[in-house]
Amino acid sequence: MTDAGDDQPAGLVEHRGNVMVVTINRPEARNAINGAVSVAVGDALESAQNDPEVRAVVITGAGDKSFCAGADLLAISRRENIYHSDHNEWGFAGYVHHFIDKPTIAAVNGTALGRVCLM
Repeated sequence: MTDAGDDQPAGLVEHRGNVMVVTINRPEARNAINGAVSVAVGDALESAQNDPEVRAVVITGAGDKSFCAGADLLAISRRENIYHSDHNEWGFAGYVHHFIDKPTIAAVNGTALGRVCLM
């Protein structure tokens, strides 16, 4: 899924053998979580859960400054929903309460702030 007015997807999914790598792709916002990221991460986790070829998931952030800056405060100030639009029960970033049976690793490549530390 993409941010409004942005051509780049908010999350990238790559398969490396039996590992699914999910990248939060908002480096210009230090990978802050908005609705598009929550949908991208949540849907990727659901896909991993349902794919017998995926044996583990790695979540990382794009760029070299931040793994994730936490909630997108600009989106919150605009009263945007920063949760998954169809699965609010999955919690923050489409992840915190979205339990899957595959090992999930956070490859923290920079600062991790706020509720993203729950990952």
